[in-house]
Amino acid sequence: MHIKAMLVALLVSLVVSVILWNKIQEKQVPTNNINVSQVPVIEAKKKVIVCKKQIAARTRIEASMINLKNPNDPAAYFVLKEMNASSVPDLAFTDNDIASLTNRYTAMTIIPDDIITPKRLLDEDTIPNLASFQ
Repeated sequence: MHIKAMLVALLVSLVVSVILWNKIQEKQVPTNNINVSQVPVIEAKKKVIVCKKQIAARTRIEASMINLKNPNDPAAYFVLKEMNASSVPDLAFTDNDIASLTNRYTAMTIIPDDIITPKRLLDEDTIPNLASFQ
């Protein structure tokens, strides 16, 4: 008796599965007929000051190290780079901040392609104790 009930339940579930499978196949839209807008997303750009060469910690940034007009200058340590605004930190230095960048000391080693932010520099009034630095 239990075997007959199990077989009937198995056949009913098989029939329901086939019906549902057919319904799902009918409702699927072929992927090649999808009408998707092809308008590219244009993200806002922002020009920021980026390190070009590695600079050791507690190095004084001189005016001669900054030459944003000529990025190919071998003496320049910084370049102006246009980046997506969403990938730029809020306090990143821009071309308007060049004057506040000179005569400051680096708080840490800055590697190439680092975006210059106030966290990478010591405060303007701070002069590092170079005697304790090795």
